[in-house]
Amino acid sequence: MKSKGMTGRFVSSDHLHMTLVFLGNIEDEQIIHQLISLVQNFDFGEVILKPGLFEQWRDLLVLRFDENRELSIKVQNLKEQLKKHGFVFDDKSFKAHITIARKLRLNSTLIKSIKIEPQECFEQFINELNRMKDFNNQNLLLDEMNLYESKLTQNGPNYILLAGSSKKS
Repeated sequence: MKSKGMTGRFVSSDHLHMTLVFLGNIEDEQIIHQLISLVQNFDFGEVILKPGLFEQWRDLLVLRFDENRELSIKVQNLKEQLKKHGFVFDDKSFKAHITIARKLRLNSTLIKSIKIEPQECFEQFINELNRMKDFNNQNLLLDEMNLYESKLTQNGPNYILLAGSSKKS
């Protein structure tokens, strides 16, 4: 994507992850142990990804999950379990995703080549990404579930693994 005229903070392959639910700040260790037991039993399979921009922040490039009833049901069940354990979160506006880049910018050469106004540039670029073979309808086998603590720093987020469950065979 950098070769297509995009700049920004691209997530390193070591830190690529799927965010199913965003819980905010949690400091109670007992609650963290409850979370660990919930995620260790979460089962998942293949999903199809499509690129898009995060609604709240138009400079965040993400991979979204194509409509998948099975995954939607599993995520909804996970959210219900979290609510039973006292977790409160806004699940209406949040959609599961994989973050690819933050502070995304398109260079002027790309904007000129697209021949549209800059404010329309991202939508046009996403349409172009959807046509690219590398992104369109890719299957992804999810074989691991982890619980991370995310600490934002000046150099970007720092992820600390709290618990995980491997589904690798």
